Amino acid sequence: MQNYRFQFVRKSSPPPPLFAVHGHHVELFSLGEEASQGLKELSQDGPTAILEAELADKGVKTYVHDGLILPGQTGVMWVTTYGENFGSAAAMLARTNDAFIGARKIPLAMYWGKKQTVLLRVYDSGAEEINESYDYIPAPPCNNPGEEGGTPEGFVHFHPGIFGIADLDVLRDSWGAYAAKMVIERVR
Repeated sequence: MQNYRFQFVRKSSPPPPLFAVHGHHVELFSLGEEASQGLKELSQDGPTAILEAELADKGVKTYVHDGLILPGQTGVMWVTTYGENFGSAAAMLARTNDAFIGARKIPLAMYWGKKQTVLLRVYDSGAEEINESYDYIPAPPCNNPGEEGGTPEGFVHFHPGIFGIADLDVLRDSWGAYAAKMVIERVR
């Protein structure tokens, strides 16, 4: 049994992160492939239940932070592994159409005796068009969960960022090269 402490520091958006511990055969998402229904749901409106169920069907143990982590705040999760060698993370970026922060197949064994920082990139689940319209975005000030707009891209890819093409503001809603960081420390 190995115990890890995960500290998430959010630069943008509040929905809670999901962390999965798994073997090498599991992919939370793959670039260029269609996102699972659970990942689409997470990226569009934030809920993790469908993604948790999908992963449980593959024998994967998941952990979800017990509350929202607002921009600039830190949240801590304690994760226990029983021989799983990898971890993956995902969380919605709330003021977007279908963006999420994520990390895939983080090798957990390398964290024995030291802290390591993992920067979480921003991905687009491909579930809906990037239109930056308040009519299709769940987070305040938009407040439109469950609305889908435009033609979906249909595959996971790196998110291009906020361009101010509709209601979103480039200065308020943008992120840099990453939108969160995760500090991993093996504690036992």
